Amino acid sequence: MLPKLMTSPALLVTFLISIASADLDTTSQLTRVTAVEGETAELPCDVTPPVAGDELRLVLWYYGTGGTPIYTYDSRNRNQILGEHWVDSTLDRNRIQFQPDARPAHLRVTGVQRADQRLYRCRVDFLHSPTRNSRVNLTVIVPPGTPVVTDDKGQVVERGQSRRHREGQMLHLTCRSSGGSPLPNVTWWRGSTLVDSSWEEEGNGTVVNQLTAGPLSRDDLDASYTCWAANHKRSLPKATKVAIDMLLRPLTVNLLGTNNPLSAGVTYQLTCQSVGSRPAATITWWMGGQKLRLTNQTSSHDGNVTTSKVTLTPRIEDSGQLIRCQASNPLLRNSIEDLWRLKIRYAPQVQLTVRPSRPHDVGVREGDQVSMECSVKANPPPLRVVWKRDGLALVSDPRRNINLDNSSLTLYDVTRAESGNYSCEAFNDEGTGTSVQMPLRVQYAPACQPDHVTHYPVSRGETVNITCRVTSEPAPFRFVWAFNTSTGSMIDIPESSWSSDGHWSVCRYTPRTRLDYGQLLCWAENDLAMQSRPCVFNITPAERPEGLSNCSVVNSTSQSLQVHCAPGKDGGLRQAFSLEVQDAVTEERVTGVSDSDRPSFSLTGLKPGSRYRLTVFASNAKGRSDRYISYAQTPEEVAQGITAPDTADPEEPSGFRMTPILGILIGIVGVLVLSAIVIVVVIRTCTGSRRKKSCPSVTQLNTGLSGSQSLDLKEKQQNPDIVPTEFMDPEEKHMIERLSNPTPRTLRSQSRGYSSGYHSPCSTLGSLKSQPQYTRRPPDDMQLRGDAQYTSVPCLTQKLANCGQPGALPAMPAHDEISPFLPHLEHRESSDSSDMETFMSRTSCSASQETVINMAEARLSTQF
Repeated sequence: MLPKLMTSPALLVTFLISIASADLDTTSQLTRVTAVEGETAELPCDVTPPVAGDELRLVLWYYGTGGTPIYTYDSRNRNQILGEHWVDSTLDRNRIQFQPDARPAHLRVTGVQRADQRLYRCRVDFLHSPTRNSRVNLTVIVPPGTPVVTDDKGQVVERGQSRRHREGQMLHLTCRSSGGSPLPNVTWWRGSTLVDSSWEEEGNGTVVNQLTAGPLSRDDLDASYTCWAANHKRSLPKATKVAIDMLLRPLTVNLLGTNNPLSAGVTYQLTCQSVGSRPAATITWWMGGQKLRLTNQTSSHDGNVTTSKVTLTPRIEDSGQLIRCQASNPLLRNSIEDLWRLKIRYAPQVQLTVRPSRPHDVGVREGDQVSMECSVKANPPPLRVVWKRDGLALVSDPRRNINLDNSSLTLYDVTRAESGNYSCEAFNDEGTGTSVQMPLRVQYAPACQPDHVTHYPVSRGETVNITCRVTSEPAPFRFVWAFNTSTGSMIDIPESSWSSDGHWSVCRYTPRTRLDYGQLLCWAENDLAMQSRPCVFNITPAERPEGLSNCSVVNSTSQSLQVHCAPGKDGGLRQAFSLEVQDAVTEERVTGVSDSDRPSFSLTGLKPGSRYRLTVFASNAKGRSDRYISYAQTPEEVAQGITAPDTADPEEPSGFRMTPILGILIGIVGVLVLSAIVIVVVIRTCTGSRRKKSCPSVTQLNTGLSGSQSLDLKEKQQNPDIVPTEFMDPEEKHMIERLSNPTPRTLRSQSRGYSSGYHSPCSTLGSLKSQPQYTRRPPDDMQLRGDAQYTSVPCLTQKLANCGQPGALPAMPAHDEISPFLPHLEHRESSDSSDMETFMSRTSCSASQETVINMAEARLSTQF
C-alpha cells in the first residue's frame, strides 16, 4: 500500500500527517547544537541502516515533535546520494541543505538567524528496518552589542578619548551593552587588569557597569580603560576603550645655554624650552615690561615639549634688563618662568667738548689756548683714546704746544695751522667709537694761497682772467687791485674790472702797450685786518717758441735712430716738440708727426741704408716755431758687407787666408800712408825754397803720382772708412769745391800781388765769390777739406771786413751767394727778412775758426 501512496504527493502528505500525529516520539535521542548568529549550523541525523543490506528510503525533518515536515529527502527508486529534496515554502531554500553522504549525515543551515533557534526532529525510513527518530536542539548565540561609555555628565565618550580632567579629580565612567543572547557579562579593565566586574541588568536586554577611579594624577594621562561585553566562548566579546585625557600645567621652563654677555647691535637667537604641559605650553618672552614679538614656537608630536626662540638685537640701554621666558597652559591660569639679566657689551660712545679761552661769539684767534675733553662710555672700558685732526692722529708735542692726556687735549698759543676738524676715538674689544667732528677755526688776517698761479703770459690785446686766492678766517669782505708800474707807482684797478666771492677775486686785465706789462697786486681784508703783503702776479708778453738747435742723431742702427735737440725759449708758455720724417730721395713721409714733451725722439721701423729728412719744431698756445731741418743716414745691414769666401786653394797654407775685405783694407791703408808722405815732402819743399816760382798744387801732385799710388774719388766714396761727399752738408761741399778749384791767377814778379783786384788777405772770400761754375772735383787733401768744413761764413765775412780800410765796412754779399754757407738758415723756415742780418751780426769767429781760415789762405797762396 505504501508504494501506491508514494506515487501521489498529495496522498503522501496526507499520509504523513496522519502518521505524524499518531507516532509522536518524545523519548528519542536528543542532540544539542550551538551556533553563533550568522554562522553555519549542522543538525546531525543518523541514516545508517541498522541491518546490513537494508536501504534508506525517506528522511523527514520537523519542527519539534509533531506537525508537518519542513524538509524531506526521498531516495526511493533512486540512488541514495541522488535522492529528491523538498523544502517548505516558508524556508529559504538557499540556506537549508541535507547532506546524506556526510558522516554523519546532517541538515546544513547557513547564515544562522535568531529565529532558527528551536528543537528539530529527524525521521528516517528504511526499506526493511523500522523507522528511526532523533531530536536536535539548536541554540543560536547572539553576540552582545558594542558597549557604550558615558561620562559623569552623561556625554558619550567618542573616538575613545575622554574629556580632559584636571589633576586630583575623580573619574566616573558608565558602560552599557545590549542585544546579546544570552545576556553578556560587562566588566572594566585597565590594561590587562580587571578593575570592576560588578554589572547589573537594566531590563530590555541591557547590562550596565559603572566605574569610579581616582583621584587622577599625572600618571593617569593617556591611561586606557576598556569595557568588555562577553556572553559565550564562541562569540567574540565586544569592547570599548577609553583613553584618559588630562589638563596638566608645565613642569619646567628653562632658558637654554649660558648667560654670556651680548654685543650691542648684533642679532642673537635665545631659546627657551618647557616640558610637561598638556596641552602644549604657550611660551611668551618679556624684556622689562615689554613683550617681545619676534618669536618662533614648536612642540613635540605629543605636545609634552615646547621650544620657543626669540630674535633679539640688544641695544646699549638694554644693559641690566631682565629677559623672561614664561610658559603656561592655555587652559589653566598658572604659569612658570625663567629669566636672565642681560649683560651688554658695546663699542665706546664718545662725546667731544671744546673749552676755548674766549667766548664762543668772539672765536679763537692766534695765540689763544684751547682745551678739549673726550667723554667715553664703553663696556668693556676703552683700551686707549686717540685724538685726530682732519683724520690724522695727533701726538703730544711740547715743541708744537700740543699736550695730550688720554681724554683731554690742550693747545697752547694756537696758530692757523691748528685749524681743522678735531675728533677723538676710543677703542675696546667691541670696536671703535668716534666722536662728532668739532671744527676749530683759528682766526687770522688774509694771506695769499701758496699754490696760486703768479705768472701769466699774455699777448697784446688779449684779455686774461687773473685769480687772486687768499686764506683767512673769517672770509674777507673786500678786495683791492692795483698795477705796479715800472716807475714804482701804483695805479688802482677800478672795481668794474674785477669781481670777488668768498676767498677769491678775479680781475679781467688786457695789456695793450709795452708799458701795460708788469705786476698786478691784490689785497684782501677781513674783520681782523688788511692783508699785509699783497699777492703779486707777473704779466709778461706771450709769443711763439724759438726753434730748436744743435740736433744730433745718437744710437743709430740699421732700422732705428734717436734724435736729441736743444730747446729754445718757450715764449712764456708751455711748449711741445714735434718731429716729421721724410725719405730724402722720394720726399715721401715715412712717419706722422711725433709729439713729445722733451726735444728727444726715437724712430723705429726705418729702412737700412736710407737717408731721411728730419724736421723738428716746437709749438705752444701761440703758434709754432721755425722748422729745424737735418738729415740722417741709417747704416747698411752688417750681413750685406760680408762676402762669402772663395773656395780655398789647396796649395795655400791653412794658417792664413786672404779675403777681399782684408785686401781692400790693406790697399786703403797703403794709399793713405803714401799720400801723406808725398804731401809732407811737397809742403816742406815749397816752404824751404826761396825761389820765386809757384809750388805745384795738390791736384798736380795727385796727377804726378803713379796709377797704383792714386785713388779715384769714386773709389774713395765707396770706401766705408772715408766719409763720402754725398753725405756732407751743402756748406762743406761748397767750401771744398771752392778751395780745391781756385781760379788761376797772374802772379806779379815783385810785389807778389794778386790780379783782378783781389787782395791777399781777402783771397779766400774772393775765390769763393768769383767762380759761378765748378767743374773740378775736390782735392784729395782731406786736411784742407776738413779745414774748410769747420769754417763758417759769418767768420769769413768778419775776416773780409778786417782786410779793408780801418772803419770801412765791406759790402754785404748777396743772399743767394752766401745762403749755401748758412747752416742755420738752411735748416730754418722763417718769414723774417732780418734773419740774415741778425745771423751775420751775432756770429763771431772763434780762435779755431780763424786758425782754419789762415791755414786755408796760406795753402791757396802757395798754389799761386
